[in-house]
Amino acid sequence: MRKHEDCHEDGDRLGDGEVGRRAAWPDGPVRSHRVSQAQGQRLRDALRSRVVSDRRDRQHGGGGGRGGCAGRACSQRQLPARRGPPPPDLSRPDERSRHGLDHRGEPGRDAHHCRSAGPDRRGAQAGYVVRADLHGLLDPDRHRHGPIDQTAVHTVSEEREGYVDFRGYRTWYRIVGDLSSAATPLLALHGGPGSTHNYFGPLEGLASERPVVLYDQIGCGKSDRPADIEWSLDVFRDEVNVLRDQLGLERVHLLGTSWGGMLAQEHVLSGAEGIISLVLSSTLASIDQWAHEQLKLRAILPPDVIEVMDRHERAGTYDDPEYEQAMDVYFDRHFYRGQRPRAELDAMAAGRAPDVYRAMQGPNEWTTTGALKGWDIRDRLHEIDVPTLVIRGRFDMCTDAVAAELVNGIRGAREVVLEHSSHTPALEETDRYLEVVGSFLAEAEANA
Repeated sequence: MRKHEDCHEDGDRLGDGEVGRRAAWPDGPVRSHRVSQAQGQRLRDALRSRVVSDRRDRQHGGGGGRGGCAGRACSQRQLPARRGPPPPDLSRPDERSRHGLDHRGEPGRDAHHCRSAGPDRRGAQAGYVVRADLHGLLDPDRHRHGPIDQTAVHTVSEEREGYVDFRGYRTWYRIVGDLSSAATPLLALHGGPGSTHNYFGPLEGLASERPVVLYDQIGCGKSDRPADIEWSLDVFRDEVNVLRDQLGLERVHLLGTSWGGMLAQEHVLSGAEGIISLVLSSTLASIDQWAHEQLKLRAILPPDVIEVMDRHERAGTYDDPEYEQAMDVYFDRHFYRGQRPRAELDAMAAGRAPDVYRAMQGPNEWTTTGALKGWDIRDRLHEIDVPTLVIRGRFDMCTDAVAAELVNGIRGAREVVLEHSSHTPALEETDRYLEVVGSFLAEAEANA
Protein backbone atom coordinates (compact mmCIF):
# COMPACT_ATOMS: atom_id res chain seq x y z
CA MET A 1 0.00 0.00 0.00
CA ARG A 2 1.29 3.43 -0.87
CA LYS A 3 2.11 5.83 1.90
CA HIS A 4 -0.66 8.41 2.19
CA GLU A 5 1.73 11.28 1.72
CA ASP A 6 2.54 9.94 -1.75
CA CYS A 7 -0.94 10.93 -2.86
CA HIS A 8 -0.19 14.63 -2.42
CA GLU A 9 2.82 15.32 -4.63
CA ASP A 10 0.97 18.29 -6.06
CA GLY A 11 1.53 20.37 -2.94
CA ASP A 12 -0.86 23.30 -2.87
CA ARG A 13 -2.98 22.15 -5.77
CA LEU A 14 -6.58 21.23 -5.07
CA GLY A 15 -8.53 18.41 -6.66
CA ASP A 16 -11.31 18.39 -9.25
CA GLY A 17 -13.89 20.66 -7.61
CA GLU A 18 -15.55 23.99 -8.19
CA VAL A 19 -16.97 25.17 -4.88
CA GLY A 20 -16.05 25.58 -1.24
CA ARG A 21 -17.21 22.95 1.17
CA ARG A 22 -18.28 25.12 4.10
CA ALA A 23 -21.93 24.41 3.36
CA ALA A 24 -21.26 20.67 3.40
CA TRP A 25 -19.82 20.39 6.90
CA PRO A 26 -21.09 21.41 10.37
CA ASP A 27 -19.96 24.79 11.62
CA GLY A 28 -18.04 25.28 14.84
CA PRO A 29 -19.31 26.90 18.03
CA VAL A 30 -20.21 30.58 18.06
CA ARG A 31 -17.45 32.68 19.62
CA SER A 32 -16.35 36.31 19.35
CA HIS A 33 -12.97 37.53 18.15
CA ARG A 34 -11.72 40.85 16.83
CA VAL A 35 -8.93 41.67 14.41
CA SER A 36 -8.27 44.91 12.63
CA GLN A 37 -10.45 45.46 9.59
CA ALA A 38 -7.45 45.85 7.30
CA GLN A 39 -5.75 42.70 8.62
CA GLY A 40 -8.93 40.68 8.32
CA GLN A 41 -9.56 41.86 4.78
CA ARG A 42 -6.00 41.04 3.70
CA LEU A 43 -6.27 37.52 5.08
CA ARG A 44 -9.67 36.96 3.51
CA ASP A 45 -8.42 38.22 0.16
CA ALA A 46 -5.35 35.98 0.36
CA LEU A 47 -7.38 32.89 1.15
CA ARG A 48 -9.97 33.70 -1.48
CA SER A 49 -7.25 34.24 -4.08
CA ARG A 50 -5.66 30.91 -3.21
CA VAL A 51 -8.93 29.01 -3.57
CA VAL A 52 -9.85 30.79 -6.82
CA SER A 53 -6.36 30.27 -8.26
CA ASP A 54 -6.31 26.59 -7.38
CA ARG A 55 -9.74 26.04 -8.87
CA ARG A 56 -8.70 27.86 -12.06
CA ASP A 57 -5.70 25.53 -12.28
CA ARG A 58 -7.99 22.53 -11.93
CA GLN A 59 -10.30 23.75 -14.66
CA HIS A 60 -7.46 24.30 -17.13
CA GLY A 61 -5.25 21.38 -16.19
CA GLY A 62 -2.55 23.59 -14.71
CA GLY A 63 0.50 21.91 -13.28
CA GLY A 64 -0.26 18.47 -14.65
CA GLY A 65 -0.11 16.99 -11.15
CA ARG A 66 -2.46 14.50 -9.55
CA GLY A 67 -4.68 17.31 -8.30
CA GLY A 68 -4.99 18.97 -11.73
CA CYS A 69 -7.82 18.52 -14.19
CA ALA A 70 -6.95 15.60 -16.42
CA GLY A 71 -8.05 14.46 -19.82
CA ARG A 72 -11.74 13.88 -20.30
CA ALA A 73 -12.84 15.88 -17.26
CA CYS A 74 -11.30 19.07 -18.68
CA SER A 75 -12.60 18.51 -22.20
CA GLN A 76 -16.12 18.07 -20.89
CA ARG A 77 -15.97 21.43 -19.13
CA GLN A 78 -14.80 23.11 -22.35
CA LEU A 79 -17.69 21.88 -24.51
CA PRO A 80 -19.89 24.68 -25.88
CA ALA A 81 -23.11 25.35 -24.04
CA ARG A 82 -26.24 23.57 -25.27
CA ARG A 83 -28.84 25.56 -27.18
CA GLY A 84 -32.49 25.43 -26.23
CA PRO A 85 -33.95 24.23 -22.93
CA PRO A 86 -31.64 22.42 -20.52
CA PRO A 87 -31.77 18.61 -20.41
CA PRO A 88 -33.54 16.93 -17.49
CA ASP A 89 -31.50 16.44 -14.34
CA LEU A 90 -31.14 12.66 -14.44
CA SER A 91 -29.16 12.66 -11.20
CA ARG A 92 -32.52 13.09 -9.42
CA PRO A 93 -34.49 9.88 -8.77
CA ASP A 94 -37.85 11.43 -9.75
CA GLU A 95 -36.45 12.71 -13.06
CA ARG A 96 -34.74 9.41 -13.78
CA SER A 97 -37.84 7.32 -13.14
CA ARG A 98 -39.91 9.54 -15.45
CA HIS A 99 -37.83 8.29 -18.38
CA GLY A 100 -38.64 4.64 -17.74
CA LEU A 101 -35.07 3.36 -17.82
CA ASP A 102 -33.23 1.25 -15.32
CA HIS A 103 -30.26 2.57 -13.32
CA ARG A 104 -27.85 1.58 -16.11
CA GLY A 105 -29.63 3.68 -18.73
CA GLU A 106 -31.64 1.03 -20.58
CA PRO A 107 -34.95 -0.83 -20.20
CA GLY A 108 -33.36 -4.12 -19.29
CA ARG A 109 -30.60 -5.14 -16.92
CA ASP A 110 -26.97 -5.51 -17.95
CA ALA A 111 -24.96 -6.62 -14.96
CA HIS A 112 -21.71 -6.36 -16.88
CA HIS A 113 -21.86 -2.73 -17.91
CA CYS A 114 -21.75 0.41 -15.80
CA ARG A 115 -23.18 3.72 -16.92
CA SER A 116 -23.10 7.17 -15.45
CA ALA A 117 -25.79 8.64 -13.20
CA GLY A 118 -25.10 12.35 -13.47
CA PRO A 119 -22.65 15.15 -14.16
CA ASP A 120 -19.99 13.88 -11.78
CA ARG A 121 -18.59 11.12 -14.00
CA ARG A 122 -15.04 11.06 -15.20
CA GLY A 123 -14.56 9.59 -18.67
CA ALA A 124 -13.60 6.13 -19.77
CA GLN A 125 -9.97 6.58 -18.75
CA ALA A 126 -10.76 6.99 -15.05
CA GLY A 127 -10.37 3.74 -13.16
CA TYR A 128 -10.31 2.56 -9.61
CA VAL A 129 -7.99 0.40 -7.57
CA VAL A 130 -9.40 -2.89 -6.34
CA ARG A 131 -7.41 -4.35 -3.45
CA ALA A 132 -9.26 -7.66 -3.38
CA ASP A 133 -10.61 -10.18 -5.89
CA LEU A 134 -14.35 -9.68 -6.25
CA HIS A 135 -14.62 -12.86 -8.35
CA GLY A 136 -14.62 -11.03 -11.64
CA LEU A 137 -17.50 -8.73 -10.80
CA LEU A 138 -15.29 -5.65 -10.78
CA ASP A 139 -13.22 -5.00 -13.87
CA PRO A 140 -11.05 -1.85 -13.72
CA ASP A 141 -10.70 -1.92 -17.51
CA ARG A 142 -14.42 -2.09 -18.16
CA HIS A 143 -14.78 1.66 -18.62
CA ARG A 144 -11.90 1.88 -21.08
CA HIS A 145 -13.82 0.25 -23.93
CA GLY A 146 -15.72 3.43 -24.71
CA PRO A 147 -17.37 6.51 -23.21
CA ILE A 148 -19.83 6.08 -20.39
CA ASP A 149 -23.49 6.77 -21.14
CA GLN A 150 -24.68 9.84 -19.22
CA THR A 151 -28.26 8.59 -18.65
CA ALA A 152 -28.06 6.00 -15.88
CA VAL A 153 -31.42 5.77 -14.13
CA HIS A 154 -33.50 3.29 -12.21
CA THR A 155 -37.17 2.43 -12.25
CA VAL A 156 -38.77 1.80 -8.87
CA SER A 157 -42.49 1.37 -8.50
CA GLU A 158 -42.66 2.03 -4.76
CA GLU A 159 -41.31 4.89 -2.69
CA ARG A 160 -42.56 5.86 0.74
CA GLU A 161 -41.58 8.07 3.64
CA GLY A 162 -42.66 8.16 7.24
CA TYR A 163 -41.61 8.20 10.87
CA VAL A 164 -40.83 5.66 13.56
CA ASP A 165 -41.25 6.45 17.25
CA PHE A 166 -38.00 6.72 19.16
CA ARG A 167 -37.82 7.74 22.82
CA GLY A 168 -40.91 9.87 22.43
CA TYR A 169 -39.57 11.58 19.30
CA ARG A 170 -39.84 10.87 15.59
CA THR A 171 -37.14 9.45 13.33
CA TRP A 172 -37.80 10.10 9.65
CA TYR A 173 -37.17 7.39 7.05
CA ARG A 174 -37.43 6.88 3.30
CA ILE A 175 -37.81 3.53 1.55
CA VAL A 176 -37.18 3.15 -2.17
CA GLY A 177 -38.34 -0.24 -3.38
CA ASP A 178 -40.54 -3.01 -2.02
CA LEU A 179 -39.55 -4.40 1.40
CA SER A 180 -41.67 -7.48 0.69
CA SER A 181 -39.45 -8.46 -2.24
CA ALA A 182 -37.03 -11.36 -1.99
CA ALA A 183 -33.98 -9.10 -2.13
CA THR A 184 -32.36 -8.11 1.15
CA PRO A 185 -32.68 -4.33 1.72
CA LEU A 186 -29.77 -1.94 2.10
CA LEU A 187 -29.88 0.20 5.25
CA ALA A 188 -27.69 3.30 4.97
CA LEU A 189 -26.30 5.19 7.98
CA HIS A 190 -25.27 8.75 7.13
CA GLY A 191 -22.30 10.67 8.48
CA GLY A 192 -21.84 13.65 10.74
CA PRO A 193 -22.74 13.35 13.51
CA GLY A 194 -25.42 15.85 12.65
CA SER A 195 -25.50 15.44 8.88
CA THR A 196 -28.49 14.03 6.94
CA HIS A 197 -29.50 11.38 4.44
CA ASN A 198 -29.25 13.94 1.62
CA TYR A 199 -25.75 12.83 0.60
CA PHE A 200 -27.09 9.30 0.08
CA GLY A 201 -29.35 10.20 -2.84
CA PRO A 202 -27.10 8.29 -5.28
CA LEU A 203 -27.72 5.06 -3.35
CA GLU A 204 -31.24 5.04 -4.71
CA GLY A 205 -29.58 3.94 -7.94
CA LEU A 206 -29.30 0.50 -6.32
CA ALA A 207 -33.06 0.27 -5.74
CA SER A 208 -33.72 -1.63 -8.97
CA GLU A 209 -31.81 -4.52 -7.39
CA ARG A 210 -32.98 -4.26 -3.77
CA PRO A 211 -34.92 -1.93 -1.46
CA VAL A 212 -32.89 1.00 -0.14
CA VAL A 213 -33.71 2.40 3.31
CA LEU A 214 -32.46 5.88 4.22
CA TYR A 215 -33.14 7.82 7.40
CA ASP A 216 -32.21 11.01 9.21
CA GLN A 217 -30.67 10.35 12.59
CA ILE A 218 -32.42 11.95 15.53
CA GLY A 219 -31.53 15.61 15.93
CA CYS A 220 -31.05 16.42 12.25
CA GLY A 221 -32.75 16.55 8.88
CA LYS A 222 -36.43 15.68 8.90
CA SER A 223 -36.27 13.90 12.25
CA ASP A 224 -37.19 15.59 15.51
CA ARG A 225 -34.62 17.76 17.26
CA PRO A 226 -35.02 17.19 20.99
CA ALA A 227 -33.72 20.02 23.15
CA ASP A 228 -33.41 17.97 26.31
CA ILE A 229 -31.50 14.93 25.08
CA GLU A 230 -28.00 14.06 26.26
CA TRP A 231 -26.13 13.17 23.08
CA SER A 232 -24.19 9.92 23.28
CA LEU A 233 -23.27 6.91 21.19
CA ASP A 234 -26.00 4.91 22.94
CA VAL A 235 -28.67 7.23 21.55
CA PHE A 236 -27.76 6.46 17.96
CA ARG A 237 -27.12 2.75 18.59
CA ASP A 238 -30.59 2.43 20.10
CA GLU A 239 -32.11 4.33 17.20
CA VAL A 240 -30.76 1.81 14.67
CA ASN A 241 -32.29 -1.04 16.69
CA VAL A 242 -35.67 0.71 16.91
CA LEU A 243 -35.66 1.56 13.20
CA ARG A 244 -34.95 -2.03 12.21
CA ASP A 245 -37.58 -3.36 14.60
CA GLN A 246 -40.37 -1.01 13.57
CA LEU A 247 -39.70 -1.38 9.84
CA GLY A 248 -39.32 -5.16 10.08
CA LEU A 249 -35.75 -5.16 8.76
CA GLU A 250 -34.85 -8.65 9.95
CA ARG A 251 -32.15 -9.08 7.31
CA VAL A 252 -30.15 -6.14 5.99
CA HIS A 253 -27.04 -5.10 4.17
CA LEU A 254 -25.56 -2.33 6.31
CA LEU A 255 -23.71 0.65 4.80
CA GLY A 256 -22.24 3.47 6.87
CA THR A 257 -20.15 6.41 5.76
CA SER A 258 -17.74 8.29 8.03
CA TRP A 259 -19.53 8.62 11.41
CA GLY A 260 -22.20 6.31 9.99
CA GLY A 261 -19.51 3.68 9.50
CA MET A 262 -18.57 3.97 13.16
CA LEU A 263 -22.22 3.46 14.05
CA ALA A 264 -22.51 0.51 11.66
CA GLN A 265 -19.55 -1.21 13.29
CA GLU A 266 -21.06 -0.59 16.72
CA HIS A 267 -24.32 -2.16 15.54
CA VAL A 268 -22.53 -5.29 14.35
CA LEU A 269 -20.44 -5.53 17.53
CA SER A 270 -23.58 -5.24 19.66
CA GLY A 271 -24.53 -8.71 18.48
CA ALA A 272 -27.29 -7.57 16.13
CA GLU A 273 -28.59 -10.41 13.98
CA GLY A 274 -29.53 -10.59 10.32
CA ILE A 275 -26.64 -8.54 8.93
CA ILE A 276 -25.78 -10.04 5.55
CA SER A 277 -22.90 -7.70 4.71
CA LEU A 278 -21.18 -4.53 5.89
CA VAL A 279 -19.98 -1.63 3.72
CA LEU A 280 -17.62 0.74 5.52
CA SER A 281 -17.34 3.89 3.44
CA SER A 282 -14.65 6.46 4.29
CA THR A 283 -14.75 5.55 7.96
CA LEU A 284 -12.53 4.68 10.93
CA ALA A 285 -11.94 2.45 13.93
CA SER A 286 -10.22 4.92 16.28
CA ILE A 287 -11.09 8.57 16.86
CA ASP A 288 -7.60 9.38 18.15
CA GLN A 289 -5.94 7.85 15.10
CA TRP A 290 -8.39 9.77 12.92
CA ALA A 291 -7.49 13.06 14.60
CA HIS A 292 -3.78 12.28 14.24
CA GLU A 293 -4.20 11.63 10.51
CA GLN A 294 -6.21 14.83 10.03
CA LEU A 295 -3.42 16.80 11.68
CA LYS A 296 -1.03 15.30 9.13
CA LEU A 297 -3.30 16.47 6.31
CA ARG A 298 -3.58 19.87 7.97
CA ALA A 299 0.21 20.13 8.19
CA ILE A 300 0.62 20.01 4.39
CA LEU A 301 -1.79 22.88 3.76
CA PRO A 302 -0.29 26.18 2.54
CA PRO A 303 1.47 28.15 5.32
CA ASP A 304 -0.93 31.09 5.17
CA VAL A 305 -3.88 28.74 5.63
CA ILE A 306 -2.20 27.06 8.59
CA GLU A 307 -1.46 30.44 10.16
CA VAL A 308 -5.14 31.40 10.05
CA MET A 309 -6.16 28.04 11.50
CA ASP A 310 -3.59 28.27 14.29
CA ARG A 311 -4.66 31.73 15.32
CA HIS A 312 -8.37 31.03 15.41
CA GLU A 313 -7.98 27.65 17.08
CA ARG A 314 -5.94 29.27 19.86
CA ALA A 315 -8.67 31.88 20.28
CA GLY A 316 -11.52 29.40 19.93
CA THR A 317 -13.08 31.45 17.13
CA TYR A 318 -14.11 28.54 14.95
CA ASP A 319 -17.05 30.44 13.46
CA ASP A 320 -14.97 33.36 12.19
CA PRO A 321 -15.25 33.78 8.38
CA GLU A 322 -11.45 33.68 8.07
CA TYR A 323 -11.35 30.31 9.80
CA GLU A 324 -14.20 29.00 7.67
CA GLN A 325 -12.38 30.04 4.49
CA ALA A 326 -9.24 28.31 5.71
CA MET A 327 -11.29 25.18 6.39
CA ASP A 328 -12.63 25.42 2.84
CA VAL A 329 -9.12 24.73 1.57
CA TYR A 330 -8.92 21.58 3.70
CA PHE A 331 -12.39 20.39 2.66
CA ASP A 332 -11.74 21.12 -1.02
CA ARG A 333 -8.86 18.67 -0.88
CA HIS A 334 -10.20 15.94 1.36
CA PHE A 335 -14.00 16.16 1.68
CA TYR A 336 -15.39 16.77 -1.82
CA ARG A 337 -13.49 17.14 -5.12
CA GLY A 338 -16.38 16.73 -7.53
CA GLN A 339 -18.16 18.97 -10.00
CA ARG A 340 -21.71 19.27 -8.71
CA PRO A 341 -23.18 22.79 -8.73
CA ARG A 342 -23.00 24.82 -5.54
CA ALA A 343 -26.80 24.99 -5.36
CA GLU A 344 -27.01 21.19 -5.32
CA LEU A 345 -24.43 20.94 -2.53
CA ASP A 346 -26.21 23.61 -0.53
CA ALA A 347 -29.46 21.67 -0.86
CA MET A 348 -27.72 18.54 0.40
CA ALA A 349 -26.40 20.47 3.38
CA ALA A 350 -29.88 21.59 4.43
CA GLY A 351 -30.98 20.16 7.75
CA ARG A 352 -27.53 19.80 9.28
CA ALA A 353 -27.28 20.02 13.06
CA PRO A 354 -23.97 21.67 14.08
CA ASP A 355 -24.95 21.36 17.74
CA VAL A 356 -25.05 17.57 17.43
CA TYR A 357 -21.66 17.58 15.72
CA ARG A 358 -20.12 19.68 18.47
CA ALA A 359 -21.69 17.57 21.21
CA MET A 360 -20.49 14.30 19.70
CA GLN A 361 -17.23 15.31 17.97
CA GLY A 362 -16.06 18.81 18.82
CA PRO A 363 -15.11 21.96 16.88
CA ASN A 364 -13.30 20.20 14.03
CA GLU A 365 -11.98 16.86 12.81
CA TRP A 366 -8.73 16.98 14.77
CA THR A 367 -10.10 18.25 18.09
CA THR A 368 -12.31 15.67 19.79
CA THR A 369 -13.96 17.15 22.86
CA GLY A 370 -17.40 15.52 22.60
CA ALA A 371 -18.97 12.19 23.49
CA LEU A 372 -16.81 10.33 20.95
CA LYS A 373 -13.60 11.28 22.75
CA GLY A 374 -11.46 8.17 23.21
CA TRP A 375 -13.66 5.98 20.98
CA ASP A 376 -11.58 3.04 19.76
CA ILE A 377 -12.69 -0.41 18.59
CA ARG A 378 -9.47 -1.57 16.94
CA ASP A 379 -9.08 -4.38 19.45
CA ARG A 380 -12.58 -5.64 18.62
CA LEU A 381 -12.46 -5.59 14.83
CA HIS A 382 -11.73 -9.33 14.75
CA GLU A 383 -15.23 -9.86 16.20
CA ILE A 384 -16.86 -8.55 13.01
CA ASP A 385 -17.75 -11.75 11.19
CA VAL A 386 -19.74 -10.64 8.15
CA PRO A 387 -18.55 -9.97 4.58
CA THR A 388 -17.06 -6.47 4.70
CA LEU A 389 -16.14 -3.95 2.01
CA VAL A 390 -13.96 -0.95 2.86
CA ILE A 391 -14.40 1.73 0.20
CA ARG A 392 -12.87 5.21 0.14
CA GLY A 393 -11.33 7.89 -2.05
CA ARG A 394 -7.66 8.31 -2.89
CA PHE A 395 -7.65 11.79 -1.29
CA ASP A 396 -9.94 10.82 1.56
CA MET A 397 -9.80 12.00 5.14
CA CYS A 398 -9.84 8.23 5.64
CA THR A 399 -6.13 7.88 4.93
CA ASP A 400 -4.17 4.74 4.11
CA ALA A 401 -3.33 4.27 7.79
CA VAL A 402 -6.94 4.63 8.91
CA ALA A 403 -8.23 2.23 6.26
CA ALA A 404 -5.47 -0.29 6.99
CA GLU A 405 -6.78 -0.74 10.53
CA LEU A 406 -10.13 -1.84 9.12
CA VAL A 407 -8.79 -3.97 6.29
CA ASN A 408 -6.27 -5.77 8.49
CA GLY A 409 -8.49 -6.00 11.54
CA ILE A 410 -11.66 -7.44 9.97
CA ARG A 411 -11.21 -10.98 8.72
CA GLY A 412 -11.64 -11.18 4.95
CA ALA A 413 -12.31 -7.46 4.50
CA ARG A 414 -11.87 -6.12 0.97
CA GLU A 415 -10.72 -2.63 0.05
CA VAL A 416 -11.56 -0.52 -2.98
CA VAL A 417 -9.96 2.90 -3.52
CA LEU A 418 -11.60 5.30 -5.99
CA GLU A 419 -8.81 7.26 -7.59
CA HIS A 420 -10.61 10.57 -8.19
CA SER A 421 -12.49 10.86 -4.91
CA SER A 422 -11.98 12.11 -1.40
CA HIS A 423 -14.40 11.74 1.55
CA THR A 424 -17.64 11.56 -0.48
CA PRO A 425 -17.01 9.03 -3.29
CA ALA A 426 -20.74 8.33 -3.62
CA LEU A 427 -21.03 11.90 -4.91
CA GLU A 428 -17.65 12.23 -6.61
CA GLU A 429 -17.58 8.97 -8.60
CA THR A 430 -21.15 7.83 -8.29
CA ASP A 431 -21.11 5.41 -11.22
CA ARG A 432 -18.15 3.41 -9.99
CA TYR A 433 -19.23 3.63 -6.37
CA LEU A 434 -22.62 2.12 -7.18
CA GLU A 435 -21.11 -0.61 -9.30
CA VAL A 436 -18.58 -1.62 -6.65
CA VAL A 437 -21.13 -1.55 -3.83
CA GLY A 438 -23.89 -3.17 -5.88
CA SER A 439 -21.65 -6.02 -7.01
CA PHE A 440 -20.43 -6.61 -3.48
CA LEU A 441 -23.97 -6.74 -2.09
CA ALA A 442 -25.08 -9.17 -4.80
CA GLU A 443 -22.16 -11.47 -4.12
CA ALA A 444 -22.63 -11.37 -0.35
CA GLU A 445 -26.32 -12.13 -0.70
CA ALA A 446 -25.68 -15.01 -3.08
CA ASN A 447 -23.27 -16.54 -0.58
CA ALA A 448 -25.42 -15.91 2.51
